[in-house]
Amino acid sequence: MLFLVETWHDADSVSLRRLRADGFQVIDFPRPRTRTAILATSHGGVAAVAVPGIRLCKLDIGIKPDSFELLCVGVSSGASSCTAMIIYRTGPISQLFFIELSDALDRVTTYVDPVYLVGDANIRIDRVADPSSRQFAEILSAHGLTCHVTTPTHDRGGLLDVVAARDDSSAPTVEVINVGLSDHHLLRWAAPLVKPCPVYSTMTSRSWPRRRHLPSQSVSIYALSTCARRRRPSSAV
Repeated sequence: MLFLVETWHDADSVSLRRLRADGFQVIDFPRPRTRTAILATSHGGVAAVAVPGIRLCKLDIGIKPDSFELLCVGVSSGASSCTAMIIYRTGPISQLFFIELSDALDRVTTYVDPVYLVGDANIRIDRVADPSSRQFAEILSAHGLTCHVTTPTHDRGGLLDVVAARDDSSAPTVEVINVGLSDHHLLRWAAPLVKPCPVYSTMTSRSWPRRRHLPSQSVSIYALSTCARRRRPSSAV
């Protein structure tokens, strides 16, 4: 499995077409172009690439953020599966980024499969006293995620890239490798795609009276919903 950010690709990218022709499965999200930038290089973009035998499906989580680029994919191999949320953020750090990131995590971290947040946040995560770094870490913690990158990921130093896993799954050991192809380094890790064991609870309650005997003020309780973890959508692209 390969997750790519800042791919500089378009929808008709020759590189991605060649990968598909060689049997790889590719799901991508090129940075949308404006009319004034038709001939300019598209500096954004994110993609997921899988070898034959691994199935990818694009997940629509119902949000299209403006402050960062986002691609959510389901990854399946045999009976094992996980969900990966790939992000790329650049430019000045704004509060909108933290709001939209939290919204996206609200939707993804309820899936029963192991969840990974990966990509380039362009935030100095290693500067724990920095307000942006602290706010980023607090959002991860609030959603039960921990970043497992511990060494600099950029040529000029600094931990800018993230591999975060949910706390109820096995913690990946992330290796940072300078392959010489980018100013950002390659992050490599292995993770078992095993679903966490379900947690059951027993509850005893009285029988409900017939609805016609309920006072009008009580009818609204039928609209209450649970917050149990759910299966991710199975739609494939």
